[in-house]
Amino acid sequence: MQQAQLERAVAEQSSADSLLKANNRLNELNSIGRLEVELAESAKMRADADVRIQEVLLKKCRIIAPFSGVVAAVLINLREYVQPGQPMIDVFDDSELELEFIVPSVWLMNLKNGSQFEVRIDETAKRYHARFKRIGVRADAVSQTISVAAEIIDADPDLVAGMSGTVYLSPN
Repeated sequence: MQQAQLERAVAEQSSADSLLKANNRLNELNSIGRLEVELAESAKMRADADVRIQEVLLKKCRIIAPFSGVVAAVLINLREYVQPGQPMIDVFDDSELELEFIVPSVWLMNLKNGSQFEVRIDETAKRYHARFKRIGVRADAVSQTISVAAEIIDADPDLVAGMSGTVYLSPN
């Protein structure tokens, strides 16, 4: 629909441009009043503005992810009307997979960003080297745990988001 409206606006712009050129020529020949020329100029300006509006609306029909990634889920159907701000697709960045897990909060004094450990991923049945990336700043009072995030150093193309595994930490 936006494409058709843009095409209509371009046609009206062309018509307004032709009328303005003809009126300017008639004005040079003193065959038309100044009011008709001014009305043609005004119509041309309105047509130009309509084209710009339709171009902006059409540009908003393109979906461009803010980063390169993988589409995890499509949340809308073909020809479905979408409200501004409504999620349409779920995209995630798979270039840097992250491990997320919890550890007992008493281990906090032994954990340091950049420290290395091993993880075994169940789906690949392989072990990988990993390093702590973020250590939580608040312990859960009920479970007495803290969340941590890590990155796999020797990432494998077989790894995908959502896999599970076992973390092997050695005491310092």
